[in-house]
Amino acid sequence: MTKLIPFVFLLLFGACVSNTDISPNQEISLKAGDESSFVLNNQKITFKVQEILDSRCPEGVQCIRAGEAIVKFDISIEKENYSSQEICLQCGEIEDIPDILQLGSHTLQLKEVNPNPTTKNQNDIKSAIFVFK
Repeated sequence: MTKLIPFVFLLLFGACVSNTDISPNQEISLKAGDESSFVLNNQKITFKVQEILDSRCPEGVQCIRAGEAIVKFDISIEKENYSSQEICLQCGEIEDIPDILQLGSHTLQLKEVNPNPTTKNQNDIKSAIFVFK
């Protein structure tokens, strides 16, 4: 019985998620499927990356166009839900997807998607780096 007490304690209190405080312009790195909760300017933000699509031209390859990286995500700020959002890196005027989004009183920028594509890493798991302002 005494061996079960630490296990029960861990189950009850180990599942509690603490919200990390972040500051404006702090980088946040998430992969597809990742979900993170944090506090910015006293507001709870929950962020879930649904998908990272990367069609950027691999380094050392000649392409007709540079391509882009698009991140699809859901986000909630306090009680405001913003589902099925998209943000883009290198879209320019080709796609109608911004690289900076205004979400309530916060601005979200997609800073980079890593790793940059090469001919050898096209199937690597991608991570997106965001900055809240």
